[in-house]
Amino acid sequence: MKTKLALALALLAAPVTAVQISVNVPAGALPACPAGDAGAYTVTNGVLTCVGTGTVVIVPPTTPPTVPPTVPPLPPTNNYCAGADQIVPIPWPVAEQSQFTTRNFAQDDLAFKLVIPTTFNPALNATHTGYISMVEVPGSIRTSREISVSRTPCDFSLSSSLMYGAGGTSPAFSFAVNNPTGYTSLGAAVNFQPGDVIFINVRNSYKGTLTCPIGKACDVLFNYKTPNSY
Repeated sequence: MKTKLALALALLAAPVTAVQISVNVPAGALPACPAGDAGAYTVTNGVLTCVGTGTVVIVPPTTPPTVPPTVPPLPPTNNYCAGADQIVPIPWPVAEQSQFTTRNFAQDDLAFKLVIPTTFNPALNATHTGYISMVEVPGSIRTSREISVSRTPCDFSLSSSLMYGAGGTSPAFSFAVNNPTGYTSLGAAVNFQPGDVIFINVRNSYKGTLTCPIGKACDVLFNYKTPNSY
């Protein structure tokens, strides 16, 4: 009995030998020793040393939380026309001036689309101005209108339009082409550059109130003269 007890005490007093073992640890994972080894280990040159059994526990990598993709903001609208509104292309006048007559223009918006050429024949004179005006068609109802010049059809916003006017029955303005620094000295309200796509927007309203009687038409005659018209 004494012999067995002495042997047991000798075993308890014996130092614990560290056990070394080489392991292949997956990328991102961590090696660990089991709880019975007090979790103690060292790694030197790829060799894991556990105190005790030498059993190795591979701790898998932590799965990162799923991050929802960033939703980009919607691009700004490039067309404010809706419903019965119309976009009317007006070609650059070959004869330096042209006219267009609307039909049944009442409560809707009109956007006259102008494409400024990149080449001109005859050559463009940047010190000359063009002219755009709108008057009621003979026999049509004379009414107040809103007008804007913008790069977006049916855009009457004061902040984004190039020019805005309201209250006149015959809106008109002068414009220059390819004269961004000197157009105001020519008396022009706005300057266009070659290749620009411009919208002349008009509607029969004033301060948010429709000015064309319901059931009636308030048609306009659109006059367009280029800087080469004289």
